[in-house]
Amino acid sequence: MLMLDRLSNELRLIHQHQGLQLKIIMETFNIKRTTSQRDVKLLRDAGLIVFEGPDKTGKYVLTEKGAGIFKKEGFVRSRKSF
Repeated sequence: MLMLDRLSNELRLIHQHQGLQLKIIMETFNIKRTTSQRDVKLLRDAGLIVFEGPDKTGKYVLTEKGAGIFKKEGFVRSRKSF
């Protein structure tokens, strides 16, 4: 899976579940911890997600900017559904 596809799918999954822990991202996409951390950093740096809650039990959620992507037409549908 290409990185851009994976990032889009990660955003979609966070949107569908109203937040996700890093562990779920790792398991869902079968990626290593370092890869998932890099993906999350890219999404955070883009202002699309933030971490909420305690370190051990918190989750990544969409920001207003991230949620806005799903309101716009043209958000490319993934080839893989969850």
